[in-house]
Amino acid sequence: ADDAGTSGGADDAGTSGGADDAGTSGGNDERVERWGCGDYFDGCGFRECPVTLTAAFDSGTGTVKFAGVVEHTEFRVKGLELRWDWCLGADGNYYCAFVLSSDGSGRYYDFSRGMADPDGVTRVKPSDLFKCNIQRVRN
Repeated sequence: ADDAGTSGGADDAGTSGGADDAGTSGGNDERVERWGCGDYFDGCGFRECPVTLTAAFDSGTGTVKFAGVVEHTEFRVKGLELRWDWCLGADGNYYCAFVLSSDGSGRYYDFSRGMADPDGVTRVKPSDLFKCNIQRVRN
């Protein structure tokens, strides 16, 4: 398989289908992680990370913060990857996704720019690549 993301199924890492900690649900006992993501080659360095992700593991919610805008997301763990989905369309599919691999590489997908194949699956390559580091964990 290549880096192409797909829309229309719920099982692929790049599939569209069915910030700060204040943007996540869950009680004080819930595990919440915060990740900072920057340039794929340099990371965040000594500057503020342009993308901040939060994930509330029990409630399945999270946030993606970019350019001062906080998007509230659905969050899930899929195999060894973490995934944030947002931009819910009228058809019930998500059109934006951020997928974080176990090696810290992050991929942003915009499924609205893809074309569906005969099976109704939209395949796209990542719009942007990031290098991410965990910044904080709260249990």
